[in-house]
Amino acid sequence: MHFVVIISLLNVMIQILYTDLFLNFAIQESLRQFEALEHKAIQESLRQFEALEHKAGADSSLSAAASAFAVGSIAVAALPLRITNMVFLEVEMAWNVVILPEQLDANGLLLHKAIILRLMDDIANRKASKEHGYYVAVTTLNSIGEGKVRELSGDVLFPVIFSCITQKPAKGEILVGTVDKILKQGVFLKSGPISSIFLSEKMMRDYKYVGGENPMFLNDKHAKLEKDTMVRFKVLGFKWLESDREFQILATLAGDFLGSL
Repeated sequence: MHFVVIISLLNVMIQILYTDLFLNFAIQESLRQFEALEHKAIQESLRQFEALEHKAGADSSLSAAASAFAVGSIAVAALPLRITNMVFLEVEMAWNVVILPEQLDANGLLLHKAIILRLMDDIANRKASKEHGYYVAVTTLNSIGEGKVRELSGDVLFPVIFSCITQKPAKGEILVGTVDKILKQGVFLKSGPISSIFLSEKMMRDYKYVGGENPMFLNDKHAKLEKDTMVRFKVLGFKWLESDREFQILATLAGDFLGSL
């Protein structure tokens, strides 16, 4: 009897050990795949930014011109001498809002609320557009058209007109962002809703790359660009990516009062 119990316990322990080994292997394999995907994504981003930098004429003198010009589909700033903030716009837009049958209400109050909530959700999912920039907030619901019932689902489509605050990058403006990722080729920054900003090492004036466990860029005055550092930078060029529904921005520190804060 005791022998049977011991055998059973050994089988349980072997199964537990096997399960732990399998889970560890699965976790390590998942991490390896994630790191491979992340590396591929970073390399693709660098390739796109290098193309943007090349088209922007980043290797030429940045202070020679004082007017903006366009190259293909990429808007390029020639670094005007003014300092601006990110441009906020209030735009009026038309939209079709789909409401489920159970959200319809005879007195209209719940329906009005349902339309607003669905509209806000739709705009958040859309995120941005080339024309308007990033959608920040719906300000007013100006009008609601007559609803049209969809035969198959029973959902009701309401055409609406609303006003929305948007935020769009502008050529040559000054922005403040935080360092998100550091590579030898430069750093990736985030600023407000914009998460795809690249500051090339060519655009960092006297900053030099310092490798190690916590890589950074350091200049002669011991100013650092490291993870989460706040940076004031200027927009050199930008490009709209329809597939990702976002703007890619090429940044520079060429100018007065630019750099780590």
